[in-house]
Order: sequence, then C-alpha cells, then structure tokens
Amino acid sequence: QTQRDTRINTVMQFTARNGISTDLRNEVLDYFEFRYSNPSADFAKRFMDDLPSEMQARVISQMFPGALEKSGLFKGASEMFISQLIVKMARRPVPTMPLQVIIAQGSYNSEMFLLKSGSVEVTTQDEDGQQRRIRSLGPGSTFGDLSMWMDSRQAASVTSLDFCQLHVLTRSDLEDALLSFPEVAHVIASQALAHCLRTPGMAPHLEGLSVATSEKMGRRLAYNRVEFDPGIALYIEGEFADAAYVIRKGKVESELLGGRLEGLEDMRCVGFDALLTGWPYQETVRASGAVVAYRISAQDIIDLFTNDFELLVEREEVAERWYLEEKRRRVAMTWALLAEDILSHHRKQDEEIRQLSRTPVVTSSTQEEHDQDLAARLRRTLAVSQSNQRASDLRRSSSDSTEPPLRATSVVSRSSSGHSGGDQLPLYVASTIREHHEA
Repeated sequence: QTQRDTRINTVMQFTARNGISTDLRNEVLDYFEFRYSNPSADFAKRFMDDLPSEMQARVISQMFPGALEKSGLFKGASEMFISQLIVKMARRPVPTMPLQVIIAQGSYNSEMFLLKSGSVEVTTQDEDGQQRRIRSLGPGSTFGDLSMWMDSRQAASVTSLDFCQLHVLTRSDLEDALLSFPEVAHVIASQALAHCLRTPGMAPHLEGLSVATSEKMGRRLAYNRVEFDPGIALYIEGEFADAAYVIRKGKVESELLGGRLEGLEDMRCVGFDALLTGWPYQETVRASGAVVAYRISAQDIIDLFTNDFELLVEREEVAERWYLEEKRRRVAMTWALLAEDILSHHRKQDEEIRQLSRTPVVTSSTQEEHDQDLAARLRRTLAVSQSNQRASDLRRSSSDSTEPPLRATSVVSRSSSGHSGGDQLPLYVASTIREHHEA
C-alpha cells in the first residue's frame, strides 16, 4: 500500500508540475490507481520470464487456446510461427479501464491487440462528427492487424466497454519472428494486401471487391515487392497506365496538373483506376521518402481475369466511375487555378497603380531645375565629344602632311546651322528634353 501511494503521489506531482489540465490529470490518476491496484499484469510478465522455454510454450498454449485464429493476417501461417508470436504477446499484457480509448480513428498505430478478457466497441466518426457503432468484440478477438503490418491511419476507434485484459504484438515483434520464418513473409503479405484492397478507405476504386478476388490479387502483388528512393516517380501524369501499387511503408506525393498542384496524401492504393480502365494516369506520384510498395501490372490483371471476363468488366465499370469522378474534380481544380492566375494578375496591376500614385508630383519650379540640370549634363557630354574629335583630327594631320587638315566638326555644329554658341541649346538637344518631359 505504501509503495502504491508513493507512486500515485509521484504521478500527481508530475502532472501538476507540467501543467496538465484538471480533467486529464484526473483521468491519468484513475488509470494509475487501477494499474497499481491490479498487479497481475506485472506478475504475468515476471512469471513468463522465469519459466523455461519449453514449459513456457505449454503454459501459453493453454492460456491462449486458438489465439490469432480470428486474425485473417495469419491465415496459412505455420503453427510454430504462431506459437512464437503468442510467446511475444504473452509478455506484453495491457490492462484497460472501462471507456478507455485503445485505438483512435485517424491515428497511426504499429501494434496489434489480442483481447484476453472483457469486451470492446468499434466505432467510426463521420465528417459531421457523428459517431457510428460498427460492432463489439469479445475474448479471443484481435484488432489493429493491418496497421501493424503497414503504415496506415486507423479507420475506426476501439474503446473498452469494461475492465479488459489485452496482449500486444508490435511490428518489431513480427519482423523479428519473420527472421526465423522467412517463408511466412509472403503468406502474411498476401493476406494483408488482400485486406487492404477490400478496405474502402484505402482502395475506393475497388469498391465491392470479393474476398476471393482480393486474395488472388493479393497473392500476385506479394510476389512483386519494389522499393523507391525519395523523389523517384512511381508513375507520371499522362502516360498510359501499365501498373498499380500498394504502399506498405513510407509516403508518396501526388502532383496534379503538370506539377502545379501538389498534395501529400495518405495514399495506400494508387493507380488502380487508370490500370483497370486502360486510360492515362491523372497524376504524377512520387516517393516523398523511402517507400516500400507492391506492384501489379496490366499483364497480371489479364492473367488473373482470363477465365472470368464478366468479373473483369464489372471491375472496369467501377474503376471507370471513379476515374471520371476524379477527372471532373481535376477540371474544377484547373478552373480554380485559372481564376487564381487572373486574380493574381489584377492584384499585381493594382499594386503597380498604388506605387505610381505614391510617386511625388513634379511642380513647375522643380521641373525647371530638372531641365537646367539635364541641359548642363548634355553640354558637358558634347564638349568632351568635341575635344576628342579635335584631338583625332590633329593626329591625322601630323601623320599625313600632304593632305589638308580635316575640319573638326562637332555634333552641335552639324545639328544647328549658323549656331553662334552661347547658352542656346542645339535643336536636337531641345528635342531630347521635350521627349524626356513627355515620357
């Protein structure tokens, strides 16, 4: 009891010191009071660690009869592989309180949960904020399977309805187990890819895909694992579709309308609408980081649907509806960009007019001073030119004494017949000043 109280006081001090709100602080305290008053989870981990491996395996098999059978992700995996996963899960117990959110919709999660006792509820929230109940799960159920295998957002929230005992399998646990059973990697990938193709949020252009068809496509995809470095294009806008991809790790960037509009989207299945219709890609998709994906080609589609032409036609019709809907959306984007260009042009013109309106007005006295300064500068320029011309004529006369010396002729004397010097400017200089004023 003393140790429990000490822990609770430490939690209270920590939350108060770090500015945690009162409501959240009370929620955290409730959880830790429940956690510290229920030492069975800590004991279960210590108990498993103290057992010999062989005895541990037998105990776990009786603690979790038929575990992971309800998870489609491990369908077809060997019993030894499943046993190794269960051993890892047994060492990660997680107790929960009633109404505790285990998985939040829209979050990224790399864990799969096995429900040992208690019950949970699966719900989704639509764009209007309305909650919709999907189903309830009881002991022996699993959830979070697909998100553990691939980087994807959670499609639904999972909340405990009462006191629950969960066991957790992490992505790193799965990858460690696959090092000992590499042959299982393809089995798991095919099941995960099939599930991904059937998920509307990940592959809306494959809406209504049957389990059998998705599993056939999943097996073909699993054999074509590809990797892309950052910036490499998976496919390019305008090219006719020859492949589609399912993204397992990393993110891709969608460039629309020749790269003018870019969006970093949480896309998992890309290019399927163009591939199934045989039309050009409507966007350029690039890896925004290191990407691991699975590829299916046009030839794969032909091979898969050779004996089921009606099903292929059905898939093409669904993909065509999605493709045309996307095309209409892109046309709307094009008009929006054009309108923005026009508005930007007008804004630029308005700014130029404002800048001109802020230019000070030149008065008549200021204009007269400006004219005199311009005339003085022109006189200096003409004098230098005249001096240079005379020096050139003298050099020529000294080098050739037989020829009569050339008459030094300036621009001023050529431009004004009978000009007597003085302060009056030549006609072409006056014209230059007038043009300057008009400009």
